[in-house]
Amino acid sequence: MNLSIKRQSRRKFKFKNRGFTLIEMLVVLALMGVLLIISIRPANKTTDNYQEKIFWQELQHAWNNQITTVTQQKSTGKVEFNQGKVIFYVNSYKNMVIKIPATLEIYRGYRFHINSTGQTNGGTVVFNSTDRQRRFYLVVQLGWGKYYVKQVN
Repeated sequence: MNLSIKRQSRRKFKFKNRGFTLIEMLVVLALMGVLLIISIRPANKTTDNYQEKIFWQELQHAWNNQITTVTQQKSTGKVEFNQGKVIFYVNSYKNMVIKIPATLEIYRGYRFHINSTGQTNGGTVVFNSTDRQRRFYLVVQLGWGKYYVKQVN
């Protein structure tokens, strides 16, 4: 009889140690929540960086396409930089629209005209980066439609 009491107490003891208490689970969930919140902010910055890089690549591709299209068709074109988008026109018809990411703001709108030989008027479009406090200058050189982007911190 004494032996059966010891077996029962061992069973209770083994069963009692299984699993986690409610307080332990809440502590673990709170720590995971804090870690998740801390990791989301850098992920958003990384996403914003990629969106800006994609925008500059799309702009370069669309600009080169616009110059090529206008010269091949012997027509005229223009490129408008407005709030939130860049619009490419060929003979007063919209050819392409590129959305500007939310992290970039145009300081002021600008319009470039392209003649049938691919020559453009010169000018500068200023972009402000809202999240990293940087400024980008898109400088279009007078003449052959070449441009470059200059970044200032």
